[in-house]
Amino acid sequence: MLFHSGHFFLFFACVLLVHQLRLPWAFKKWNLLAASWFFYAAWNPPFVLLLILTTVVSWYTAERIHDSEDSAARKRWLWLNLAVNLGILGFFKYGGFLLWNYRIVAGGLDFGVTVPNWSWLLPAGISFYTFQVLSYVLDVYFRKTPATRNFRDVALYIAFFPQLVAGPIVRSTDFLPQLKTEPRRIADRVQWGLVLFGIGLFQKMFVADFLCAPIANKIFDNANAAGFLTCWTGTLAFTVQIFCDFAGYSNCAIGAALCLGFELPENFRAPYAALGFSDFWKRWHITLSTWFRDYVYIPLGGSQRYAVRRTIVNLMVTMVLAGLWHGASWRFILWGVIHGILLVLEALWRRFLKAREIRLPAWTEVPGIAATFLIISVTMMIFRAHGLSTLGRMLSSMAGFSGIGSLDGNTMIWAVTAALFAIHLHLRHAGYEALVRKTSPWITGAVFGIILFLCYLSSGNPDAFIYFQF
Repeated sequence: MLFHSGHFFLFFACVLLVHQLRLPWAFKKWNLLAASWFFYAAWNPPFVLLLILTTVVSWYTAERIHDSEDSAARKRWLWLNLAVNLGILGFFKYGGFLLWNYRIVAGGLDFGVTVPNWSWLLPAGISFYTFQVLSYVLDVYFRKTPATRNFRDVALYIAFFPQLVAGPIVRSTDFLPQLKTEPRRIADRVQWGLVLFGIGLFQKMFVADFLCAPIANKIFDNANAAGFLTCWTGTLAFTVQIFCDFAGYSNCAIGAALCLGFELPENFRAPYAALGFSDFWKRWHITLSTWFRDYVYIPLGGSQRYAVRRTIVNLMVTMVLAGLWHGASWRFILWGVIHGILLVLEALWRRFLKAREIRLPAWTEVPGIAATFLIISVTMMIFRAHGLSTLGRMLSSMAGFSGIGSLDGNTMIWAVTAALFAIHLHLRHAGYEALVRKTSPWITGAVFGIILFLCYLSSGNPDAFIYFQF
C-alpha cells in the first residue's frame, strides 16, 4: 500500500476519521495498532506474523532485562533478543548473499556439493523496524529508559504505519511518551502535516518518478553506449531521484503522523548543501546515521583524540556496517568502504588544519559544498548500477575515456539538479516549515495548488519507493 496510491488515501481517511471521534484514548491506540498491522499485511500477509513475533520477543525480553538485577541474567536476555531479531534479519536479508558467495567458493574449490537456490522474499521494512526494536531493547539494557509494560504501546511503537516500511527510525524515548496521553487536536499541526505530505508526494511522484527515473533508467540500462555527458546526466538524474524518492517518503510519513497527533524526527536537512562528508551524514538519513553513531561508533570508542588509528578503525567498521544495512551485496560493502575512506580523509584533513591553526577563508565554502555534492553523486551510482561492471563502465565514461557523448535532449535534468542544489543551499540553515511561515499564505496556497496539480499529471502506475528494498 503506497502513500501515493488511491488505496492508501482511502485507508488513511478511515483511520483519521476514527481518530477524530470522541472515543477513549486506549481504544484509539488499539485502532492505530490494528490499522498498522493491516497496512503491513497489505504488502504480504504472512510477514505480519513475523512483525508480531519480533514485537512479542522484544516486549518480553525488555521487561526481563529491566526487572533483573543480575548482570549475567540481563546479558542473557539481551543476547536472546539480539539472536532472534538479528537472526531473522540475517536470514531474510543476507541468507541469499551468503549462499551466493558459498556457491562461488564451493564451485572454485570443487567441493562437490549442490547449493540450493534462494527463493525467500525480503519482508518490507525489516531493516527499519529491526533497528527500531534494537534501539528500544538496548536503551532498556543500558538503563536509558524503563521497559514499557503495556504490550499495545510497544507494539504500536514498532508498527506505527506512517514510518513502518522506510523510516524515519524512531527512538522509543521520542515515541512512547507521546502514547501516554491523547495529543491535543491542533489545527496548525494537522495543516502542516498535510503540507508536508503534499511536498512528499510532489518529490516522489513528479520529481523522482516523472522527471528523473525515466532518464536514469535509460542511461544506466545502456551504460556501454554512454559517453561523458550522457553518464553525468544519468548520474545527476539518479542523485536527484534517490533524494526526492527517500525524502519524499520521509515527508509523507512525518506529515501523516502529524495529522494523527504524533511528531516524528526529521530525517533530511538539505543534504546536498553539506560541506564535507561528516556534515553530509548529519543531514542525510539522519535517524540512521545517529543510530549508527549511538549504537556502533560511540561504543567502539568514537573519535579518539590521541589514537588516530583507533578512530580510523571505528569509522571504517561503522560505515561498512552501514553499507551492509543498505543491502546484501558487495557493491553496498564497497559503498560503505568508500564513505568510510572519505570520512577518514576528512578527519585527517581537519586534524591537519587544527594542528597548524589554519582557518579556511569564507569564499571556499560554496566550492567545498559543490565538490561534496559531486563526490556524493558519484557514490550514489552504486545504488543504481546493476553491478560492479556497469559501475566501472560508467565511471570510465565520466572520466572521459569513452568520448564526449551527448545530452540527448536531457538538458532538463541539469536544470532540475541546479534548482535542487540552490534550494538546499537556501535551506541549509532552516527547514521547510521556517520557509513556509515566512511566505505569504496566498503564495503558499498557490504553490501548493500547483504541486498537487503536477502530482495529478504525473500519476499513473505508482512506483515503489527505492528504500523499500533496503
